[in-house]
Amino acid sequence: MKIIICDDSQQNVDLMCKALRELFISHGQYAEFFTFTDGNDVIKMLVDKKSQADVIFLDIDMPKITGLQTAAAIRKAGVDILLIFVSAHEHYVFESIEFMPFRYIRKNRIKEELPLAVNAILTAMEANSSNSYTFRTEEGETHLNLKDILKFEIVQRKVEIALANGKSFLTRTTIKELSKTLPEDMFVKIHSGCIANVRHISSYNSSDVILDDGTSLPVSRRNLQVVKDKLIKYWGDNT
Repeated sequence: MKIIICDDSQQNVDLMCKALRELFISHGQYAEFFTFTDGNDVIKMLVDKKSQADVIFLDIDMPKITGLQTAAAIRKAGVDILLIFVSAHEHYVFESIEFMPFRYIRKNRIKEELPLAVNAILTAMEANSSNSYTFRTEEGETHLNLKDILKFEIVQRKVEIALANGKSFLTRTTIKELSKTLPEDMFVKIHSGCIANVRHISSYNSSDVILDDGTSLPVSRRNLQVVKDKLIKYWGDNT
C-alpha cells in the first residue's frame, strides 16, 4: 500500500508517518510512505508524473497551496485515491465535501481518529481487492484493479490493457480468454478485438461507444444489442 502524507509542518509529517507506520504494522500490513510539505509536489507526483498511490492524508491549511486546492487538482485529473483531510479547523468540513473525501480528521483528536481511519482504509482496500486481477505483462506480473481499466484491445498481436490514468500494459493473453474470466457485469465485448469497461462508457450510438476519456471505439453489428443491454442495465443500477 502506498500512502502520501502532506503537511506544511515537517514535524507533523514525521509524527503522522510514525503513527501510521505503527498502526499498519499492528494490523500486519506494510505501507510505503511518500511525504511532502507542499501540495504542489503532491500534484507533480499524482498528476504530472501519473504515479499511483492508495491513500493521501492532506493538511488543509497550508501557505503555498491549500489542501483544498491540491485536492481540486487531483480530482480534476481523475486521480482515484482515498482522500483524507487533516485540519485543525472543523469549518472546512463543508468545503471539503465536493472533493469526495474518505475521511476528515481533526488535529486536536488525531490520536482517537487516526486508528479509526486506518481501520476504514483496510476495510476499503479489502473490498477493492476482490476486483483486483493479476496480469502477466511485459513488465512482469502486474496487479490491477478492474475499475481502473478502460479497455482491452488487440495491438500488434498482443492485448493492450489501457488504464484510466493514461498508462497501458501489453499482455499475451487473448480477447477470448479475457471474455471467459472478466466479470460480465463490468465488461462488454464490443467487437472481436476489443473489450470495454462498462463503467467507463459515457455514451453510444449505432456504430460506436464513447469512453469517458473521449476515445471512440467501433461496435460490431453482432455485439451492438449486447452493448446496449449492458449499458442500460449499468446506468439503471447506478443512477
